[in-house]
Amino acid sequence: MPITPLPTTGPTIINDNFDLLAGSAGYQDVKLSGYPGVTIDPTNTIDSTAGLQAAITAVTGTGNTLVIDGPIFTHINTGSNDFENVIFVGSNVNISASASGMITSDATTTMSFCFVHSKNVTINNLHFRSIAQTGTTAIGGQNSPSPMGSSPGNFHNLTLEPYLTANYGNNFSGGGQPLWSGPSAYLAQFNVRGECQGLTFNNCIFDVPPGTSVANFIFTLFQFAAEWVPGLAVTSGSTPIVSNYLTTTNATLAIGATTFTLSSLWTLPTYQMRVTFSSGEQRFVQFTTGSTSVGSFTALTLPQTSTQIVVDTAALPMGLVFNNCYVDGVLMGLVGAAGTQMYNCRWGRYSDFQDGTNGTVTFSAPLASGATSATLSSSVYPNGWPYQSGQYAFTLSQGQLVYCTMTYNQPTVGTFGTQIFFTSQPYANATGCSLSAAWQFGTGTYNITLSDGSTNTLVVTKPPARPGATR
Repeated sequence: MPITPLPTTGPTIINDNFDLLAGSAGYQDVKLSGYPGVTIDPTNTIDSTAGLQAAITAVTGTGNTLVIDGPIFTHINTGSNDFENVIFVGSNVNISASASGMITSDATTTMSFCFVHSKNVTINNLHFRSIAQTGTTAIGGQNSPSPMGSSPGNFHNLTLEPYLTANYGNNFSGGGQPLWSGPSAYLAQFNVRGECQGLTFNNCIFDVPPGTSVANFIFTLFQFAAEWVPGLAVTSGSTPIVSNYLTTTNATLAIGATTFTLSSLWTLPTYQMRVTFSSGEQRFVQFTTGSTSVGSFTALTLPQTSTQIVVDTAALPMGLVFNNCYVDGVLMGLVGAAGTQMYNCRWGRYSDFQDGTNGTVTFSAPLASGATSATLSSSVYPNGWPYQSGQYAFTLSQGQLVYCTMTYNQPTVGTFGTQIFFTSQPYANATGCSLSAAWQFGTGTYNITLSDGSTNTLVVTKPPARPGATR
């Protein structure tokens, strides 16, 4: 039975005073509408992608706040060249929006925004809306919206690789390339990768237009992925090592040190690794399989206080914060998140169907007339309801709409209003009908809610008891 989303409303924009948001340290609010290539357009016909990218780049690192002061349209889904239209957000960026500020994107086969190694980014009051026509009916594991085509691969090789080289000093050679986490990772509206820290979204709305069917929900809202650390030379033999791999030196290192010796043999393959010393200084050095000798590298300028060092080649985003945000109309919300914090956030329509049910829910047995609850099929849901606890609306096989509370990891569905099943779907203008089973309640006039949502009164008679039967 298809899941029908419950009607919900988004949060109220609680702060539209951008002079306050800008602070008192001489920083300024910069209106997006003043940038070349930007058009305030509520009709979603005039593309402002290039202008928005230029505006974000211009305020990066300045302390100024870019104000989205009206509705704009980003035409990402341009066909064969859509991978060129992704908007990159760097570090030390402040973005806010007025009450009418909205970014509408049609990104379908690639992302709208990409955050790579971004730090200290604050986005306030933004309303982001997707109008992508993905045509997705189920995720079913690794399935992706169609058509996806070559866009993810093109973005990976033709857009992301040059961006990492130009902005973060990565050197790709001998078949080395950015980390690949599957094509669906590039279909998220917001792709967050690498050493991203301090990204905060306050009072933001992420949604689809009202009335959008589940087939055109946002495929993935946020995708978090690993990326090579800045400055690393990457070849085809490079292997990502994340999670802050720890090892030790055989002694603390003094100022001027250019080599060190490990306290035990290096057992992993020969890699160029980034080393973070106890002082916080970082160097890139070669580790060799079966050896304890490491170096040489640029001389240290600070003394070490510990023999423990951290080595890695890749990093994951950490510590993103969402405050008072609202999400409506997604298939997958946050994928791969690590250390993400959410405060007072609400979810409207969502459908995280990764169990192959194609948007349906399977009960353990057909419902009988008079049913007020049900049990999930243990073969489909061996651990109970696999999604977040909350109130859901289910459309039953004969069209009845029931609202019930579902609890994570619990098999019970209900309690909902008593259901009456007809022998066939009622015809338009019908004045009577037959039930599929004998009426079990008292004779009388009842208020009936039909499958189209209309209500009517129905006189129902309980059959007499059979001879010899007890009631």
